Amino acid sequence: MYQQEAIAHHPEADSFQFEGAFHTITQAVRGYKWVVLATVLMTTLLVGAYVWIWPPVFEAEVMVSVDSDKDVQRTAFYQGWNIFRKDGLTDEGVLITTPQVLREVVRRLNLRYDDVYHPFTRYAIHLWTQSWLGRNYREVKNWILGREPNPNAPTPEQIELFKVLSDLKAGISIHPVADSNIGVLAVRGSNQRVADIANTIMEVYLEQRRDRFTEEARHAHASLSEETAKTQAEIDALDKQIRKFRVDSGAVLLFEKDRGQIGQYLA
Repeated sequence: MYQQEAIAHHPEADSFQFEGAFHTITQAVRGYKWVVLATVLMTTLLVGAYVWIWPPVFEAEVMVSVDSDKDVQRTAFYQGWNIFRKDGLTDEGVLITTPQVLREVVRRLNLRYDDVYHPFTRYAIHLWTQSWLGRNYREVKNWILGREPNPNAPTPEQIELFKVLSDLKAGISIHPVADSNIGVLAVRGSNQRVADIANTIMEVYLEQRRDRFTEEARHAHASLSEETAKTQAEIDALDKQIRKFRVDSGAVLLFEKDRGQIGQYLA
């Protein structure tokens, strides 16, 4: 049984009609012109306030050549001497942004809060804490709730340093180049010093990496020297026991070659 549709289907109505859409938009604007005007003004004011209050963002990149995990000879060497440590490429990427590296960068360049990149929410919190309303809010809250002095509380200088380090790390990103052993270190900042920051990060990291490997090799040499000394002491003790046994038993050493080799080793 054929059932007639409630609304007849018109294929020509499926295509988008610009004239009808424009007419609908025009009617909506005329009917809610004050809402549209207020929305445009509020959007313009918010964008203008963001551009005026939030600092600009600059970015600098440094390309770094890293060691490949496919180095067969180096891998075999580290497998033969397990006392040494071979860092992976992922570990090196994490070590670039460690507090030791960033703290040294801040010290060398004398970075301040205005020199580093600020995420949106963190900078909004910073503006609140620095504003007249935020300062008085904390004072009133401490007066109402009471606040006992804390001897372990950080100093204002320590808080400022933490804010600089935290935002500096937030502005650093590391990503590898596909099908290569090249890594790209990208650093964002609030002014043109971002290029100096990127170069100094790599300089400090390479210096600390070299010092870390040098110290590791020094400890390895000391450990091997200690084991060599222990082995030498054990050989000397065994040689003394052999000599004492021969003297006490009157045995004759028939293996003159072994005696010569032991004498050369002890010499």
